[in-house]
Formats: sequence, structure tokens, C-alpha cells
Amino acid sequence: MNTDESQLHAVHFTWWKAPMVATALGLPILLRARFELLGDEDDVMRPLMVTVVILLAIVWLVPHRRSMRAVRVLAAGMAYGASCIPIAYVLRLFVAAVVAI
Repeated sequence: MNTDESQLHAVHFTWWKAPMVATALGLPILLRARFELLGDEDDVMRPLMVTVVILLAIVWLVPHRRSMRAVRVLAAGMAYGASCIPIAYVLRLFVAAVVAI
């Protein structure tokens, strides 16, 4: 096994940074949208919220090897981006209500 192959299978000691950032930023946004902002509109966002939770689980469960770093970072970014969608939805509803007045 040459050094390139050994580096791919080496343990990535800072593997937890991308999942921690995605969880610390995305989960409070998602929970606030779920329990405070959406109210009756929950059925619209339920599949998205399940998707975000699944993405966060994937981010934390991906093997802790250096070769899986790109997968971990992409899934963390997708989870954070998807967790911001309910906020955009609420803002769209707010703007529509203000324009209707």
C-alpha cells in the first residue's frame, strides 16, 4: 500500500467539524420553523423536515475517513441549506400578506 492509499483510509481527526456546524446552525432554525413559525402549514414542510433530519443523520454516520470528507461536507451543506427553506417559505407568506393589505 503506497502513501496515497494509506492517506485515503486514514482516520480524519477533525471529521466532526462539518456535522457540528450543520447541526448547530441548521437544527435550531428547523425546530423554530417547525414549532413556532409554520403552525398550520406543517403539512407542506413535513417532507422537507424529514429530509433534513435524514441528511443530518447521514452527515454524522458517514465513516470517519479522510476519503469521505467531501461527502460529509456536501451532505452538511445540503442539510443546512434545506433547513433554511422553511424560513424562506414563511417570509414568502409574510410578503404575500403585506402586499395583500
